[in-house]
Amino acid sequence: MLTLSLLKCSPKFYPYLRLLLPLPSRRTLQSVLNTLHFAADTNANVFGALQHYLQKLSDRDRYCCLLFDEMSIRENVRFNQKLDSIEYYEDYGTERACNITNHALLFMSRVLHRKWKLPVA
Repeated sequence: MLTLSLLKCSPKFYPYLRLLLPLPSRRTLQSVLNTLHFAADTNANVFGALQHYLQKLSDRDRYCCLLFDEMSIRENVRFNQKLDSIEYYEDYGTERACNITNHALLFMSRVLHRKWKLPVA
């Protein structure tokens, strides 16, 4: 996860770091990302992590906000063997439509007085 963060923060610098440190290749990191499953719904584990993190903070640092943003994604249809389902159709968490999706909506929690954020749904 640390190397994924390094690659995300500085994709141009990551190849140079690989010359100095024994870091995994981009292909290896991509295969790790492919093992993660993101559903079009809220994740109970995220709320547990958020609650655990906020308990450690002072009252001032517990103020947070809920952000949302829409992003454009490439239209694609893919069969996920692990979940035995077809992905990239419109998914509202409780129901799915027959339209191929080309946008995603992300909800994120962000602590106001620190540099910390967490995708929620």
